[in-house]
Amino acid sequence: MKNMNILVSGANGGLGSVVSKKCVENGYRVFGISNSEELPFEDWENFMHESHDLMDARSAENYIRSLEEVGEQLDAAILTAGGFAMGSMDETSAKDIHDQIKLNFDTAYNLIQPLMKHFKKGGRIILIGAKQVFEPKQMQGVLAYSLAKKMLVNLSEVINAGYDKHGIDCTVIVPSIIDTEANREGMPDADFEKWVSPEQLADVIIYHLENPFVKQAVVKAWSES
Repeated sequence: MKNMNILVSGANGGLGSVVSKKCVENGYRVFGISNSEELPFEDWENFMHESHDLMDARSAENYIRSLEEVGEQLDAAILTAGGFAMGSMDETSAKDIHDQIKLNFDTAYNLIQPLMKHFKKGGRIILIGAKQVFEPKQMQGVLAYSLAKKMLVNLSEVINAGYDKHGIDCTVIVPSIIDTEANREGMPDADFEKWVSPEQLADVIIYHLENPFVKQAVVKAWSES
């Protein structure tokens, strides 16, 4: 499974940077996209980084086309771009919901749509979900975020139902809260010991990337303890 070309969105984020690093260490060529020109780590021979606004469908499509124009063929996409927001129904406006959809759903969908045509010989898509989606009572405190992540789960089901004959499948990795600096700042009173580290989550992602025979639509990546 070496020599694969992997697209990683959110490549300079708390999870995306760790995923990118592990992919490079495993021998893959990584095409990283983020909303910043700043690299999250030292430049590597097998890490190519560009800044694009993934909430803009044309920008995302143009990036995939630019790879095709220089003869690059992607084998898989790990889409980690996104963001978190607290808020109950009383505190959440329709605009808040749409903002979270743009950040968590649109940034994935705007790449997935052109990737469906790009994956001429098949491909894998890995998305990042949220535990709250499967526990409706917990959705109440993070309503906009959870609704956006629920859309990703539904999208994965559509992909797996309609594109399996083309060799394309989609897996949603579902962590509890990821232990990143941004999440710690946003929830300073939380018990960080119960959170999933980016390194642990990256290992789960790499496993499912490297084992195409494991076709689970949803992978729960949290401890029940």
